[in-house]
Amino acid sequence: MPNIQIKNLSKTFGYIKALRNVKLEISDGEYVGILGPSGCGKTTLINCITGIIEPDEGSEIRIDNKNVIGLPIEDRGFAMVFQSVTLFPHMTIQENVEYPTRMMDKTEQEVQIQSDTALKLVNLLAEKKLYPRELSSGAQQAAAVARAIAKESKLLILDEPISALDAKVRTELRYQIRGLVKKLGLTAIHITHDQQECLSISDRVVLMKNGNIHEINTPNNLYQFPKSLFTLNFVGETNFFEGYILQKKEKSMVVRLRHNIRILVPDESSLKVGESVVLAIRPENVRIASRETKGTSIQGKVIESRFAGSFYRIAIRLSTDDTVLADYEGPLHLDKVVYVSFDPNRTQAFSIPKDGLMEEISLE
Repeated sequence: MPNIQIKNLSKTFGYIKALRNVKLEISDGEYVGILGPSGCGKTTLINCITGIIEPDEGSEIRIDNKNVIGLPIEDRGFAMVFQSVTLFPHMTIQENVEYPTRMMDKTEQEVQIQSDTALKLVNLLAEKKLYPRELSSGAQQAAAVARAIAKESKLLILDEPISALDAKVRTELRYQIRGLVKKLGLTAIHITHDQQECLSISDRVVLMKNGNIHEINTPNNLYQFPKSLFTLNFVGETNFFEGYILQKKEKSMVVRLRHNIRILVPDESSLKVGESVVLAIRPENVRIASRETKGTSIQGKVIESRFAGSFYRIAIRLSTDDTVLADYEGPLHLDKVVYVSFDPNRTQAFSIPKDGLMEEISLE
């Protein structure tokens, strides 16, 4: 199984710096998701690893401790699945899956065994005599995965492989792909713009911004305990409140919000009394009650109640003039007066960014 080491990886297109001294290590057998807003550099990163484009001088990409920069694409030891289905329309599914193995000096029997094994893994062995047009879009992409597996490469690169499929098919196929990667002991790099997809299948998530790796973390920690305001804003939804620290106590602090509203929040940070801060809380960690809890709740009025499947998304205008989003088990009447509090174990406080909150969380 290959491990990957990337050092000082940079790529400039004219005046655009697509990658800026990127450093990344991927372990044998790891399933790594690459996530980030459009234009962040994730596709350029993959194109450099695969050799589709060459990085700037001084960059280093090692696969199994071998520097692959300058090597032809076919000598880099990877298989790839693209966003668009790339099956040959004039070939049967079997012929498509056999195609890469026929380039590998294999006997006819070896070619057939490898293709049948790969098709069986994606549950398409019975359909191998059909043409791509005779399969659903999901089955076509599964066949493309089988073709990549049949190549017997230990590094699998997936570039938005299921983004063009229907939601239900995407959900089924993403778990199928991860299961295959783990069963076969492959190393996988999966690029996606779908946050839920990335969090649900990755061992680690690499979050990119402006050509840099902004944060690397496990899916749970990236979502529950992110290291930055940008991560909080980009991965999932978050409410932000600006204020300053009035008082610090043991493992807690009093934060003053607008209109002299004071709230007690947990704190084990190095933040200081008098420092301007941003409080961050996700909608599912906002509590709604009909009665006030002094010191920990804020009065508000319901301004919107939207059905969201297993819950209702409630928008509340607080007495601080902030609007907070909260997940609730049922609908609430507009203009209903409620009291909002935050789950103390899921409220984070950050120093206010030097360039302001909006600049910090911007996707540009």
